[in-house]
Amino acid sequence: MSSQYRRPRGTPKVALNLFVAPEVKELIDDYAARANAPIWAIVEAAIRAGKPGADGLPEGWDLPKSGDTLPGLTREGRIERRSA
Repeated sequence: MSSQYRRPRGTPKVALNLFVAPEVKELIDDYAARANAPIWAIVEAAIRAGKPGADGLPEGWDLPKSGDTLPGLTREGRIERRSA
C-alpha cells in the first residue's frame, strides 16, 4: 500500500464499523488492490464522488426507501441464511 494515502498526524477521524453485502466488499477490495490504496480511501472517495440532488441525497444512487427491506435481510431485520 502506498504511503500517498497516509493521513497527516493528528488528522481528525472517526471509526466506522458496518456490514456490507459480500459483492460490495469484493468490489471495495478490488478497487483498493487496483489503486494500491487502503479500503478507507476507497470508501471516502466513493462517498465524496456522490453529488447531492434536490433532495440532498446523491443523484443516481439506488438507495433503499424507508420501509424497504435491504438485500439479504428479512422484513424483521434478520440476516437471510442461504444454503450453498
